Amino acid sequence: MAYHLKVNNSIASEIHSENGLTKDYTKRIPAPGLTTIQLTALQILFQDLILGGVLAYPITMISISSRSLSFLLVLSFIGLTLSQGNADRCNSYAKSCASCMNSDPACAWCADENYRGLSRCRLLTNMQPACSNILQHISGAVITSRPTLNENIQVTPSIVDLDLRAGQPAQFTIEVQPAANYPVDLYYLMDVSFSMRDDLDIMKDVMNTIVNEMRSLSNRSNFGFGTFVDKPIAPFMDPSRYRQQIPCTGFPDFDPLKMVCDPTYGFRNAMPVTADIDKFKNRLAIQNISSNLDSPEAGLDALLQVSVCTEKIKWRSNARHIVIYSSDSNYHYSGDGKLAGITRPNTGQCRVGSDDQYNGLDMDFPSLRQLRDKLEEFRILPVFAVTKRTYDEYVKLQSSLVGTGSLLGELSSNSSNIIEIIKNSYQTLVSTVQLFNTNSNNFDVNYDAICDSNNVKKGSNNCTNVGLGKKVTFNVSVTALRCPRPGISSEQFYIRIPGFGEVTVRAKFVCECSCALGQAAEPNSPKCSMGNGTYACGVCLCNPGRFGNLCQCDSEATFTDTTGCRVNNTEVLCSNRGDCQCGSCYCRQPQSGTGRIFGRYCECDDFSCPRGVNNLLCSGNGRCTCSGCQCNRGWSQLDCSCSTDTTSCISSISNTLCNGQGTCVCGRCNCNSTIFTGRACDYCPTCPGICVANKDCVECKVFGSGLYSPAECATRCGEVVITTVNSLNLNPGQERCVIPRSNSSCQMIYTHSLLQNGTLLLVVQDSEVCPQPPNTAAIVAGTVGGVIGVGIIILLIWKLLLVLKERKEFQEFESQRKKEKWNANENPLYEPATRKYENPMYSRRV
Repeated sequence: MAYHLKVNNSIASEIHSENGLTKDYTKRIPAPGLTTIQLTALQILFQDLILGGVLAYPITMISISSRSLSFLLVLSFIGLTLSQGNADRCNSYAKSCASCMNSDPACAWCADENYRGLSRCRLLTNMQPACSNILQHISGAVITSRPTLNENIQVTPSIVDLDLRAGQPAQFTIEVQPAANYPVDLYYLMDVSFSMRDDLDIMKDVMNTIVNEMRSLSNRSNFGFGTFVDKPIAPFMDPSRYRQQIPCTGFPDFDPLKMVCDPTYGFRNAMPVTADIDKFKNRLAIQNISSNLDSPEAGLDALLQVSVCTEKIKWRSNARHIVIYSSDSNYHYSGDGKLAGITRPNTGQCRVGSDDQYNGLDMDFPSLRQLRDKLEEFRILPVFAVTKRTYDEYVKLQSSLVGTGSLLGELSSNSSNIIEIIKNSYQTLVSTVQLFNTNSNNFDVNYDAICDSNNVKKGSNNCTNVGLGKKVTFNVSVTALRCPRPGISSEQFYIRIPGFGEVTVRAKFVCECSCALGQAAEPNSPKCSMGNGTYACGVCLCNPGRFGNLCQCDSEATFTDTTGCRVNNTEVLCSNRGDCQCGSCYCRQPQSGTGRIFGRYCECDDFSCPRGVNNLLCSGNGRCTCSGCQCNRGWSQLDCSCSTDTTSCISSISNTLCNGQGTCVCGRCNCNSTIFTGRACDYCPTCPGICVANKDCVECKVFGSGLYSPAECATRCGEVVITTVNSLNLNPGQERCVIPRSNSSCQMIYTHSLLQNGTLLLVVQDSEVCPQPPNTAAIVAGTVGGVIGVGIIILLIWKLLLVLKERKEFQEFESQRKKEKWNANENPLYEPATRKYENPMYSRRV
């Protein structure tokens, strides 16, 4: 068996009718089945796919044969999944502005009275410009109180008012600046059971040092202390009369002559917070020890009373409230009171009597949640100083007190390191800025911390190592998750910064449109069929017993009359693309926000025509009508993608249609051969003269000269793409054109190629090549220099030859001289160079 989809398609090219009449065709998909049933729901499903833009053609009838309904469910799931990607996520079937606003935070409502065609509830981008009166409430924040940060105010703003639309966030900024000398109220809450006797002695000795250390950190520090043991009832204490009076009896170290042991009590406010240090020290000096029976103590009971008894403890309203909780034992919490028959839950109220004592015999211990809420409410910063034996238990306790700013330190066995714990804890408290909001199921609160100008921590609610006087900023985003139940229009919560302050956030829910409130609505409006409904936000809200978009039906039977909605008396109503009301079709519009469905039976639309260029309806060159594309002048074919203009086919070279080498079809040339290519069949890389043919275009567009005037250049060379480069590089097989310019001895150099779209591309070297004139001076200087140089060279050669000749003759002379041999006899012709004469008168003188 098979199911059939009968598709109304007047514009599909494969079945297009030239006379514009509607033709039907059937798609057949195999499916197992035994009986045939009409599935209106499946018709609507495929219709939604069409409206969402998933299917291309409208469905007019569906019939299906199926063995099981599961096949339909799977098919429906697939179709809905596909349609969600493209559909306008707003509720297009919303009947009022309020239902539209609450369907999605991005939805807008059109309040135009005569708005027709598209759904009134749309995304804002899909609404414009079809609607002139668009309603879309945007969540916002108003800073009601913004005090200036100073030594007494560390947080600003203090009050923020929000208008919140469900799902749409409102943003504001919180600034925190730790003050250098902010007031501090330090309350020391100590376990004084017998095991803490050494610790009590140490506290008495070091309290003066603690006071001095705190005063060095803030000279506006006040101090107080209280003690706790356990509920004075069995099994938390020994009920015997003697042990009730002296509960320390039985401890080996207890000496009644040297020690005073007070009867067991729950909590005692020994010294309210005071600036009188001497009074504080004197009261601490006389504090006694006590004892109980079981190991856990009533510490949480005492901590709750310290938090809520603001008048008894004397907390200052503008101070930082710190409680140092010191113990070596575990703690009781809610439920433990049943051991003593105490079943009444803890009320969380101040129960300290006129004697500054609370035993808590009439109610149970507090729960951890209750304690956390009270610590937050009264801005108490607990610091747990406990011994190693119970440290892990208090780690669990601290994890339950998130949002209170609690700290935990390990106390030595005799509390000797209490000064270090207090000092380090205080420095951590004043340098750590954390934001916590009180619980609310109706809001989602997110933080971004800006701890310094270069450090934005997304999703972080804290800054650490913040110096005194340094300002840090938090961007806060608050989103209403839903509209509250009727009767609740606003809600208040707090953003607390432990140790610094808090911000009050007053949120107002915007769950109704302003056009439907008060005098904006028109009860019994004549716009609603003569006063049969309330006109609000552009639509009619019918009175009881009236039906239809305009309350035009006086009975449900009339409202459901489908006689005027059947196409050719078939079972199909409004072509399955509209709602039949009172015998008339009201067409459902596409959820994608594009297109319109119209016609008496909603049989027409303006989005099912063929899509051509860039997937545009009618290629963007026509109008989609009920009979198909009506092309604009100058365009043809079914999708209006064919241009009848031949201007683009004219060759810029020959000024002829397709250069005489092809035919112009839809504004493009179909060339007759592969030799001629290009946009106008005028590009022939193997033909001679292509360089010369493009010379004038290159000369006029690049060098601004040549035969073409600027107007002629724009006309004849407009289709030629020319780019310039500094140096021209040739690709393999590419021709290099070197053409002389007109009336110039310079030459232009360029290459030519063809782009993928058939356009001619010319790459031109931006500098022309010109011959240079001769340099006369250089020529004369070169000639004279050459003559002189040649003369010098000739003289040098002559001199060299002369020297070589003389050297040769001298060598020959020396050789001959060495070969001659002379005779040893005297030469007869030789005459001596001297002669001897005698003086005749020489002898006479003698």
